[in-house]
Amino acid sequence: MSSVKEMVEKLVYIERELLSGEYKLNKPILLLLAGELVLDMKKTTFYFEVERTSKFKTHFASYANTARRYKYKAITDLEELVSEFSKKVINENRCKQIVQNLIETTFYKANTKAKISAWKPKYSQRTRQENLNY
Repeated sequence: MSSVKEMVEKLVYIERELLSGEYKLNKPILLLLAGELVLDMKKTTFYFEVERTSKFKTHFASYANTARRYKYKAITDLEELVSEFSKKVINENRCKQIVQNLIETTFYKANTKAKISAWKPKYSQRTRQENLNY
């Protein structure tokens, strides 16, 4: 299992190959890397800190579902990348778009963090930090 940093490095390598135009020669290597990324992503667990009040524990399930949704979105994008590399003619622009989006958001971790931090209690209450993993 790779760390998130190693997974991002693999994506940067794929992006570099796509930008240089050398992806046609290294298609099997890129397919292998994309397949490894899918497997690594399925095994990876991300941790987020969320604020939770003692009275309202129901939002915790919503936080977990949001985190899970973005993780599966990243897995779906990686599987789409694998299918693009499996084709005879690769849609270069679509591959670049997928890879750049995953790198910019660090596998949608930034989106998850923004969505979870946007939910705040309506009234000021005593809150505490709690870890959320998905």
